[in-house]
Amino acid sequence: MVLDSDHHTAVFLEYAERFLGDSTKENNHIQLKIDHSLKVLENAKAIVADTPISKHTAESTLLAALYHDIGRFCQYRKYKTFNDRKSVNHGHLGVKVLKKSRVHHLIPDSHRRDILSAIALHNRNTIPSHIAEPLRTICDIVRDSDKIDIFRVMLNHFSSESNDSTVALEAIPHPTQYTQQIFENVWQGRPCLYSDIHWTNDFKLILVSWTYQLNFPISYRLFYDSGLFDQLFALLPQSKEFWDLKEKLIRFITRRKGAVPTGTVARCN
Repeated sequence: MVLDSDHHTAVFLEYAERFLGDSTKENNHIQLKIDHSLKVLENAKAIVADTPISKHTAESTLLAALYHDIGRFCQYRKYKTFNDRKSVNHGHLGVKVLKKSRVHHLIPDSHRRDILSAIALHNRNTIPSHIAEPLRTICDIVRDSDKIDIFRVMLNHFSSESNDSTVALEAIPHPTQYTQQIFENVWQGRPCLYSDIHWTNDFKLILVSWTYQLNFPISYRLFYDSGLFDQLFALLPQSKEFWDLKEKLIRFITRRKGAVPTGTVARCN
């Protein structure tokens, strides 16, 4: 059975748009997640097209990408936040939502387990080592697709100087303050946690740390060719240690992934 991603996109939109109401602010948050989900699907299609995987795995991947944040809508309606620590794990909630919806019956048994598992795992800090194929590939593609668009979403948010703290998980805005431990974790290539975020620069540093976590060469091309890398560093403190970090990451990308960023490194004075 061929899974029709266009049909599922229509089903997804029908579900998500029910959460739009009379509040402009709340509608903006809901629309943000609708747009994000569609962009993640678009990114996943690009990665799938560039990656040698089976048709069955590709179909599961695209639906997992589309529905990966389906729990965000209930989460925001009930808790008025996208901060999982202050509400509920939106990946686990997404699985519960799908199991109770008609979508569950639109997905064949042969795809269902991998799709639900990928949704549950997409927001984990790391994927458990015991996860086997094809689920691991599905998770890797969904997580790359998600990260690439979160870069876009957050850069738009930080560039707009919005006072809305919901998007940035209630991080405190400041042009130069950041948590030194998060910087050290990024420098050493260690995992960073949303729970450690205090300043908006901490959130930006966590985005930077994802440079180590993308899984496919096409993911790096989608990220770097868009200019997101340079834009992100332009929004961080303009100091020597941040320029050194940028140079280190570019060396990492060139050495480990064979992807050459289009941006250039300029030294600060």
